[in-house]
Amino acid sequence: MLSAPQLIICAGLTVGFSIIGLIAYRISRAVKAQSTQEHYPTEHSWFLLWPGRWLAIKCNALAPVQHALRLHHPHRCSWLEGMAEAQNLFIAPPVHGWVLVTGGALPDPAEDIDACFHFVVNLSRALGEVQFFETQRFLHHHAWIKARDGRILRAYAWAGETLWNQGRPTHAEKRLGFKCFAYGELPREILASGLDPFAQNAQKVPLLAAAWSFDPVAICDQLHDKQPGVGGVL
Repeated sequence: MLSAPQLIICAGLTVGFSIIGLIAYRISRAVKAQSTQEHYPTEHSWFLLWPGRWLAIKCNALAPVQHALRLHHPHRCSWLEGMAEAQNLFIAPPVHGWVLVTGGALPDPAEDIDACFHFVVNLSRALGEVQFFETQRFLHHHAWIKARDGRILRAYAWAGETLWNQGRPTHAEKRLGFKCFAYGELPREILASGLDPFAQNAQKVPLLAAAWSFDPVAICDQLHDKQPGVGGVL
């Protein structure tokens, strides 16, 4: 039978080993999580970096896109580094025949819809097919534009009102249930029903992008293995 001091020592050793085991377990989990995040960025971390405005350009090379954008101060960087430079532009390496361009320097339809129009048209003259997408998490502004060889095939932009509505809604828009309004139209009946078509549209923009070209959120898993992209100033 153990004496009182021996019992105290045994109890102390048990607690000590338990604490050491717990610390070791937490360290191993933290190291594993950090390693996973470094090599495979989570969808959540990508979402936090995502500026909500991007281009999908049908092209198999990065250089023609860089040349057409007339990028100033170009520098090689990973997609994660490029995404962190939110006020500039980042051109990702091609994935499945498409080049992703993103960054805060892309034109904002809410600020100047004409500038957005000329930007997309001129870029499509140089590169062929160019798609522009925007979705804002809080204001629910949204836009999608498809242009080819300098011609707008389809465009819709909303920022408190319909800024641009050109061309017939595509099959993908109809299938996804987008609500597009005419210039000056106030959807009182829909708003009175308690539904928010603007929030629903904004949430569906990545799905439309996936139907037209690629889903920008899903493509992050394919970018981390690619060669570095190019960052710069527009």
